[in-house]
Amino acid sequence: MNAAGGGEPVPIGSLASLAHAHESTIGAVRDDSPTPGDDRNLSWELETSHFPAPLTRWAATLYVTEETRVIKELCRDYGLMIDGVEMKEFHGRVYSALVPIGGKARKPPPSFLVPLLCKVVPPLRRRIANARRAEAADAYTEVVERWLGGQEQAMLEEGHELIDRPLDGATEAEVADALEAASDLAVRGTRQHFLLHGTGVDTIGRLGLRLDRAGWSTAEVTELFTGLSDTSTGPARAQAEIVERVRATPAGLDALASARTLDEVAAISAEVATAVTSYLDTWGRRAVRYEVVEATVAERPEWVLGLLQDQAADGGRRPAAGGAADDEQRRRGAAERAEAALGGGADARRLVERAQRAFPIREGNETATVGVPVAALRRIGLVVGARLAASGALERTEDVFDLELAEVIALLRGTAGAPAEPAALARRRREARLAAGRARVPATLGPPAAGPPDLAGFPADIAEGVAATIWYTDKIFGDRTEAPSSPDGGLCGVGVSPGVYEGTARVVLDESGFDRIEAGDVLVCSITSPVWSMVFPSLGALVCDAGGPLSHPAIIAREFGIPAVVGAGTATAVLDDGAQVRVDGRAGTVSVL
Repeated sequence: MNAAGGGEPVPIGSLASLAHAHESTIGAVRDDSPTPGDDRNLSWELETSHFPAPLTRWAATLYVTEETRVIKELCRDYGLMIDGVEMKEFHGRVYSALVPIGGKARKPPPSFLVPLLCKVVPPLRRRIANARRAEAADAYTEVVERWLGGQEQAMLEEGHELIDRPLDGATEAEVADALEAASDLAVRGTRQHFLLHGTGVDTIGRLGLRLDRAGWSTAEVTELFTGLSDTSTGPARAQAEIVERVRATPAGLDALASARTLDEVAAISAEVATAVTSYLDTWGRRAVRYEVVEATVAERPEWVLGLLQDQAADGGRRPAAGGAADDEQRRRGAAERAEAALGGGADARRLVERAQRAFPIREGNETATVGVPVAALRRIGLVVGARLAASGALERTEDVFDLELAEVIALLRGTAGAPAEPAALARRRREARLAAGRARVPATLGPPAAGPPDLAGFPADIAEGVAATIWYTDKIFGDRTEAPSSPDGGLCGVGVSPGVYEGTARVVLDESGFDRIEAGDVLVCSITSPVWSMVFPSLGALVCDAGGPLSHPAIIAREFGIPAVVGAGTATAVLDDGAQVRVDGRAGTVSVL
């Protein structure tokens, strides 16, 4: 049985070009041997962008088991021409593979057979019907309007209620109820996260593909969305407000510069205290990555303190350097040119408007769909862990995350499935997880990924949808054919935010390095996520190993108006921390001075 509801597997080729996972573990090797426990001939790639370290069991349940299931369901329901993107743990690390319809990678059939297969093979026929049904119903527009019409706010409120829920005097059953509610929210958030990504394919991907065919560059396409990612710049604006209130207080800047804790900053004035509290309530109660064992922003006040001190000392880098009015003017001009390039008329205008309406969700959804749900799950997990540690059932509070969620709930409810020796079991899993994080693992498993699919023979509307997906995915994960060559032998990548900047390279491999960033640094990292936007007011420029023009780092860099190069491949390995570098965000080059 497959995701389309039965029938024989369809022998069509893998659409592996839809999943460009960029390996940032320098020195990792390819392993072409058969993948243990998997005989589907899939190409597995180490997933370091979202999972830079081995996962706890809670995170694995959400982002390996549930994420795989959710993506498979969405591909079926919305008629995508793949069975999904599967996550799986090998060597203690998360790998991902694109799964073709039928579940197994096979040699593509001759193009002249494809029209017949589309008509006679039940799973493929149903998938095409679902795609056309979604298009006819304008299903993705409905998804966007539901999200912007209150669904996002409702999910945020649900997460904040779980974070704030009083549990000190709660019974074990009440704590178990809260844990199940947080787990359910996180699963629903995962589904919504990927459904909203589907809106990007349908709106931004289709528009970008047509403009690409009309001769537009990627830089011209991104002008259509200048200044729209206001959620990305939200933390920076809130930090700037705190600094302005400090500045308005006599001797406030001196007090901020000498503060050793965030509480000392809040004590500068009542107005500053209000701004700090608002910042932590809005932006602090979210996870920094897809992992419950990692502390939230609010649990690391030293980050916020350092960023405020940098922003005050440096004058603060404002998002969208030209201001909202300038951004709107640039978008309007780009929209007029885009409509003309597409032939004008209502259809062209609708394509542009749909893409601009959906674009902010590309970045903005993550707080509600991932950050707050994971933070809620962590908060309740810490309550459970503290109780189990106090009773001797665990050695330490955070060991609760190395038990399965089902095992923890069984312990709380006293039902079947509770481990006999939870402390020893959690310790063994924790030790194995930490050991896996120190091990060198292959960058890939199984055969090499197939190239782009041959769309000849597919119905025109289906081929258009697949081509739009490929365009969109290339722009997020990076299309190395766009990378320029560096004339001086330095690093080269894709320039995604123009400008030239010289400064100190600060190599930061994950969020634990935020407190090492100083005002004016050039951030050198593997990739960023939306939570990294809090450090951008301190940056002079950005260099990433991975990413494309629509990736998280590219979007945030443009919003802040700082030069940025992504897709640089080995920047975190070859650039020394503290080196003086020059970043050219238009040419896409990085030079060591």
